[in-house]
Amino acid sequence: ESIARLNTALERGNGAIVLTGHLGNWELLASYFRFLGYPGVLIGRRIYYEPYDRVLVSLRRSALVSTVYRDESPRKVLAELKANHIVGLSADQDIDSVEGIFVPFFGKPSWTPIGPAKMALASGAPIVPAFMVHDDDGGGYRLFVEEPIWPAEEGSREEAAKRMTEAWSQVVERYIRQYPNQWVWMHNRWKTKRELKTGIKNSEPVEQVVS
Repeated sequence: ESIARLNTALERGNGAIVLTGHLGNWELLASYFRFLGYPGVLIGRRIYYEPYDRVLVSLRRSALVSTVYRDESPRKVLAELKANHIVGLSADQDIDSVEGIFVPFFGKPSWTPIGPAKMALASGAPIVPAFMVHDDDGGGYRLFVEEPIWPAEEGSREEAAKRMTEAWSQVVERYIRQYPNQWVWMHNRWKTKRELKTGIKNSEPVEQVVS
């Protein structure tokens, strides 16, 4: 539904960051966009058990989805956006090894990846929340594409990144509230405590790799 919103996002020529959560069938979401003819890649975590990682990446490849590992150079991702492609990712989990900030999520401060917002600010690509949820009545799946979240131009980059992160987090929360039985609840979303963080974690600034 509302897939025209993705086309609108791509009209500016800066690509689109399709952001989803661990809700419904996020792997099918990536594959479906590829089968529709949208070029792009998926940003994924490198699975610690290497044989399983090979199987997962191979399964994605068989469904037309190419994987860029989260720990690879951001230049690969920015090159995809520069080519006006889609970059897909799931960003709704508390991963203290990645750069993040605390934003409200279900009424609690939650350590949230800031990478999607920084990629958007560096490339000019919008964040487009999208979800592939199981239709309990029809037995299939329904694709929802939300309004693009455009990179904010006013204020500092830090303020803009925070606003964008808060905006997409609110969209993810809204879908979880609507489909609570389809979210990965076994993940401890609030494990990182504010008192253990002194600010944004250091990492290679995405802005510095933009030519």
